[in-house]
Amino acid sequence: DFQRMEVCDTSSDSSNEAEEQEYDDDGVQDMSDDDDDDEGQGYYDHKEDELLKEEHKDHQQQQQQQQHQHRHSGSSHRRRRQRYHAPRMVEIRAFAAHPHAPQRKVRIVCISDTHMCHWGLSLPQGQDHILLHAGDFTNFGTPEAVADFNAWLGTLNYAHKIVIAGNHERVCGKIREHRKFAELITNATFATHQLFEFPEYGGLTIFASGWEYKHRKTHEHYEPELFPWNDPRLIRSDSHHGVDIAVTHMPPKGILDRYRLLGNRGSWQLRKHIEAIAPRVHVFGHVHAGGELYTRSTVYLNVANPKAAKGPIVFDYYF
Repeated sequence: DFQRMEVCDTSSDSSNEAEEQEYDDDGVQDMSDDDDDDEGQGYYDHKEDELLKEEHKDHQQQQQQQQHQHRHSGSSHRRRRQRYHAPRMVEIRAFAAHPHAPQRKVRIVCISDTHMCHWGLSLPQGQDHILLHAGDFTNFGTPEAVADFNAWLGTLNYAHKIVIAGNHERVCGKIREHRKFAELITNATFATHQLFEFPEYGGLTIFASGWEYKHRKTHEHYEPELFPWNDPRLIRSDSHHGVDIAVTHMPPKGILDRYRLLGNRGSWQLRKHIEAIAPRVHVFGHVHAGGELYTRSTVYLNVANPKAAKGPIVFDYYF
């Protein structure tokens, strides 16, 4: 049942007997007669393989730690080389110039969800421009990341710069408190829930409300009380100008808020408030979709993540 093969040892005398190795029926060598040296060599080979695997595993762990530290350090050097889409001009009919009257204008530049990619932005600037940032300017809201964002703001030439917080600052961030953000952001106006009036621009009004986790709740008592939504100054009437531009981080429910398989990510309560004050324009982000929606009373602009979506949105306000 066994095949026998003679193995000649050319280094030995012709008088030495040939060694024999046995094979089974399938031609597989039977290693049961290996000597102790072979067993020892196999043991060390096995140990060497284990050491190599451990070294490879340690190397992978070091690389992962370095990547993790780089992502969380707030550094933007890698991201500075990235470029966003070019800004898009949209026309807001309510803000359009009167064809028979000479008018001045102020240009509104809207961005959101830049997530530490702000150095790659190429934006129109000037002393007749206003910058609106609708939140999520960092990834984790670290002081280093906020300082980097503030340094970028200091390089921009705008008449006014208004910034609100997003969920990556208020929920995921390490600072979270509006007061501390206001202390760190010195090259812009950090708004929490505030109405801005600009007499120099014909009475232009901008209402900015930062992220509140309470917006995701459906009960009235969860709403923020920093500035009441039913304040008479927010409602357009004979005695009040109302709100020209509303800026929030979240979208209203069902309006440019659909994200892949997650469905509509907006807020019903926010939608009720926006419909009540009826701003001419509502600027928001949070859902990285981008786009605009025109209705009879309000133009909705999702300006989130201009790198992945459709770019910063720019429009003119004539007065």
